[in-house]
Amino acid sequence: MKIVVTSSSFPTTDSDHVPRFVLEQVQELAKLDSQLDIYVLVPHHAYAPAMPDRTETDSHTEIRYHYAWPRTLEKLAGRGILPALREQPLRYLLIPFFLAAQRRALARLVRELQPDLIYAHWFMPQGLIASNISHAYAVPYMFTTHAADVSVLRRLPFSRQLVARALRRAACFTAVSERTASKLRDMFDDVEWNSQFASKLSIIPMGTSLAMPDLPADDVRKLLTAFGIGGDQNYILGLGRLSEKKGFDYLIDAYSELSPERRQKYQLVVAGDGQSAAALKERASARGVADTTVFTGYVNGELKQALLQNAVTFVLPSIIDQSGDSEGMPVVLMEALAAGKWVVASDVSGAEEILHDECGILVPQRSSEALAAAIEDLLNCDEETMLARSRAARELADQFAWESIARRHLQLIKLAGRSGLS
Repeated sequence: MKIVVTSSSFPTTDSDHVPRFVLEQVQELAKLDSQLDIYVLVPHHAYAPAMPDRTETDSHTEIRYHYAWPRTLEKLAGRGILPALREQPLRYLLIPFFLAAQRRALARLVRELQPDLIYAHWFMPQGLIASNISHAYAVPYMFTTHAADVSVLRRLPFSRQLVARALRRAACFTAVSERTASKLRDMFDDVEWNSQFASKLSIIPMGTSLAMPDLPADDVRKLLTAFGIGGDQNYILGLGRLSEKKGFDYLIDAYSELSPERRQKYQLVVAGDGQSAAALKERASARGVADTTVFTGYVNGELKQALLQNAVTFVLPSIIDQSGDSEGMPVVLMEALAAGKWVVASDVSGAEEILHDECGILVPQRSSEALAAAIEDLLNCDEETMLARSRAARELADQFAWESIARRHLQLIKLAGRSGLS
């Protein structure tokens, strides 16, 4: 079976800051079915070294397209389209070129390969373009919506009609969480949704790898010491892109509300990069906690594993930001659970759909007081309780192992490829 996967987010190398979940999904699909012939269509981006237009790997063929000249302007993808637009509004001028280049590249690839299925990650813009190409070239398509990609369409004229047409053409579609699915569902009345679209929807989050063993203690200590982080689980961890919807400003405020004695014993580690980095560092200084707060910058690989492995708790303080953007189902949540971490999360983070009392606690969004109280409760737990919570977290994470998640995707891919056009 030949499929074309299209996405705006796909890492160029192991050190690329682009999230890896689409790559990991493709790799797992290839492991599960050696008969899959997978082609991945993604944009070049200026944050990484120049890449060839076509790269063969063991799991897939990667095809990249350009959309701007000079190439240094290609910064819509690579750090997230919405964050890129907020960082530099002039990048809105690139959108028509990006859409045209993506459509042209997808059409060319479909003509070349005559695939059995087009699979788009993110409804906007990949899903809409895949819908158009599906119709033009009589190739079935499906898509996965991840977070606020549908909400963007509400600002456009005729958005409901665009979404309805794309859903009718889709063989099936998935959302990473119920909250994400609701952004599609809310565009229609109940009668229309239930009669035309509900049967096509599956809720399937992205997965996580459970195969990595714990790093040796000496290796962890060396990795963390380089950032001025002490060992023996004496820090609170927040990890993710430093953007408004991640809510790290509320985590810094919550940390400042802990007693000075707590803060001396437990550092706060904020791991990640993004357009909010400078503002968050200023906030830590303003709240008087800069001396016990560590900003690591972007992390991946063993350093990310070490941070998760050695943290006393993981905090996911996400919010619905001013534009209405919010989390889908953050992969880092599953990674933290897989590391055995008890999670403190906001009630709009995606965690509300999976967490239970034995492995985490939910607090209202935008409430530093509630975050501080939850963190304080955790730090007061005895060792036996902490071990029980760690076991419960790992058991919950088992449900999100890539092998089982990718099997669900693979089943839909095969059904969609056989279904023909809707």
